[in-house]
Amino acid sequence: GFNMNNAFNMVRLDFYTLKSQPGVYLIIPVVAIFFSLMGSPITVLGFTASWLVLIVNTNLFAVQERYGLERLYGSLAVNKRSIVLGRYISTTFNYLFAFFVIVIIGVLLSFMQGRSNPTQGIFEGFCLSLFVFSLISAIQLPIYFGTGYTKGRILSMIPFLIIVGFVMLQSLVAKLEGIIKSILSYGNFIYTLCLIVSAVVMIVSYGIAVICYKKRI
Repeated sequence: GFNMNNAFNMVRLDFYTLKSQPGVYLIIPVVAIFFSLMGSPITVLGFTASWLVLIVNTNLFAVQERYGLERLYGSLAVNKRSIVLGRYISTTFNYLFAFFVIVIIGVLLSFMQGRSNPTQGIFEGFCLSLFVFSLISAIQLPIYFGTGYTKGRILSMIPFLIIVGFVMLQSLVAKLEGIIKSILSYGNFIYTLCLIVSAVVMIVSYGIAVICYKKRI
């Protein structure tokens, strides 16, 4: 049956899987240093955390398929729901870890460059980047669980490109930036809404991923 221990064992397995790919994790501080030196605010660093982690998380499915880890999961007598939940927990944990690393680097470099209030925007940056991370993950994870990595790769790039493109676009198009600024002027209400929507979207996505995975395997 389903239990949380099984899900956490899957989380552990995911981290062992990623330990064999240390280069993927090294991208995070390198990009953080680059953006910080360019003077990017914490909100931009937060977005960077979310899309970098999506690459790390996608890698999990690639490794899983390449080494036939699904057979291993099957032999562990872990049910499908635990496998899916474990992956949702580990991917979210990866995001939190990346955000934490990127913010620390960002704050330290701002401080060293003598910028005023280097910690400004951490909460806002967290809410917005979690929102972006959740939206893309919520679409990508069920696709990967339903089709596998190779088949799902192209399809899952679509939400990634749309949302990352939108983030890039709004910094280029002044009008869009104005609209977003006016939405964000509602402050804490919008940020709280982002957190609630992130949680709801991930829970719904988890339910869909379980159905997709059961159909495939």
